[in-house]
Amino acid sequence: MSLNGDPCPPLPREVSSVGETWTWTNPEDADFAKVQVYINGAFKENVTSPGNNYNATGLNASRLYSIGTRTVDAYGNINQTWINHTARTSILPAVVSITPRSLNIKKDKIKVTIRLPEPYNVSDINVSSVVCEGAGIFEYKIKNDNFTAEFRTKDIVNITLGDAVIFTVTGNLTDGTPFAGTDTIRVFSKDDKKDDETHSGGGGGGGGGGASDEKYDNIEKREKRDQHIYKDISTKYSFTEEKNPVSSVDIEGNVNAGEVTVSVEVLKGTSTLVNKPAPGTVYKNLNIYVGTAGFSTPKNIKEAVITFRIENSWLDNNGLAGSEVRMLRWDGNKWEELKTKEKLKDGAYTWFEADTNRFSPFAIAGLKNELYASLPAEQGVIGDSGTSSPEEAPGKENVGWLSGFLSVVAVFFLMVISILIFNHARRNDQGS
Repeated sequence: MSLNGDPCPPLPREVSSVGETWTWTNPEDADFAKVQVYINGAFKENVTSPGNNYNATGLNASRLYSIGTRTVDAYGNINQTWINHTARTSILPAVVSITPRSLNIKKDKIKVTIRLPEPYNVSDINVSSVVCEGAGIFEYKIKNDNFTAEFRTKDIVNITLGDAVIFTVTGNLTDGTPFAGTDTIRVFSKDDKKDDETHSGGGGGGGGGGASDEKYDNIEKREKRDQHIYKDISTKYSFTEEKNPVSSVDIEGNVNAGEVTVSVEVLKGTSTLVNKPAPGTVYKNLNIYVGTAGFSTPKNIKEAVITFRIENSWLDNNGLAGSEVRMLRWDGNKWEELKTKEKLKDGAYTWFEADTNRFSPFAIAGLKNELYASLPAEQGVIGDSGTSSPEEAPGKENVGWLSGFLSVVAVFFLMVISILIFNHARRNDQGS
């Protein structure tokens, strides 16, 4: 293998607090077989051609990591030339929630709740390092994986007025790992209690999340986030609960809706809001609510992307490939297949994205039946309403048999006609 057959320097596609994905260009040598991957000098794995990327998981936030790669040919010869690349992981992303949601600037204090993604623990937060817009902590407590701190309003630096004021909270863990998170609330100056109550629920028609219609004993986990939805701007709702397969919901609005709550309910079984189970092998049943009743329609939502993950072990145990995974949505009468695409695979999970502009009960499922899995997303409607079941649908073999029979009949008649014409012409020749 020639020395110029090394992979090009890997370029990090995305840096995060939990992992980093490096990609590279494989050499074009006919005998090229694989790439050896080392992280900070320690061997990790061999990436066999045509694979050209490595996802390093379990990395610490805001730390430097180096990847080293060497190529190996089909005969086991190892290229001694190393290609190295160093990148720093991002600051640990914290989920921050501030109350009250509509703040009278004359109030004495605000309350900030901080949550950290796994495997980090809020009990490891260095309390003295936590700052909210220049203000240090006044009081704090830790309960149920939440770190709740109080800040004096008078200590906040350069607080501004408005319907969408961004507050940034920063700090460090006891080992020095930095974290940061933001939340957006309304800040006003009037000392009118009625005005405070009028604006505290968010505006624009989206409002908070309504009460769940799901039966309580069917809900395994419920997680919700509050954000502002804007016209033609994408808003990310991030979720961190381990039992929740949905990691984020990105919503681009058709309207400026103000603060809107997105809730994800992870269910123990089929949603009690539907009248039939989802097809295929179901991984999880979900309800996703956006705003109050009637808000989550294309009138208000231009487009949305649901990012979710599935355990690789579940896919393997059920004999499913990532290409056979679909997110399904209940449209009120039947299950419809959403456009779903595989995005990333690491040591534990495979990550997917699904597109929608409506929210209701959902299911994540593997569809091995070609009748479902091969349909384009916009045509993959499953259920009754005139759609045949797999057993009732006319089989391709029946259609093929009929088509072949008709073809044979047509050829037979052409042959008969040709023979008749030939015999007629022959008799004419003999008569002359």
